[in-house]
Amino acid sequence: MAKIDLIKAKLLKLEGGVFQRLCDSWLVKKGYTNINPIGMMQDTDRVRKGTPDALIIQVDGIYIFSEYTVQTSKLKEKLEADIDKCLDERKTGIKIANITEIFICYLVTPQLLFSRKYAVSSGIQSKNPVF
Repeated sequence: MAKIDLIKAKLLKLEGGVFQRLCDSWLVKKGYTNINPIGMMQDTDRVRKGTPDALIIQVDGIYIFSEYTVQTSKLKEKLEADIDKCLDERKTGIKIANITEIFICYLVTPQLLFSRKYAVSSGIQSKNPVF
C-alpha cells in the first residue's frame, strides 16, 4: 500500500476527539494561538457537546470559531447545522459581528483532511480550501 493510501486509511479511522486534536494542532501550525478547545473534555480525547468545538480569541477581542466532524453521512446537512449553531448568538453568547471566521474541518473520502474557511459578514462567504 502506498504511503498516501495508508495515511488516508488512518485518517478515516480517527475518532472525533483525536481528529479535533489533529485539527487544533494544524491551526497552531498555521499560526493561530489562544485556541480554547471547548468541545474537548480536559486531559482526554473525548468530545462533548458545545458550540463551537474550538474558539480562538484574537488580541482585538474578535473571535474565530472551529467546528470539527468525522461524520461522513449527510455531511452537507451536518456542516450547515454546525454553521447555523455558530451563528446563533443565544447558543454562543457572542455577537455575529464579533466573529470573523469559522473553520469547518471534516474528512471526505477519497480526499484527505479538508478545511473550508468562511468569512462572516452579512452572510457566509465560502473561500477555497485552506490546504
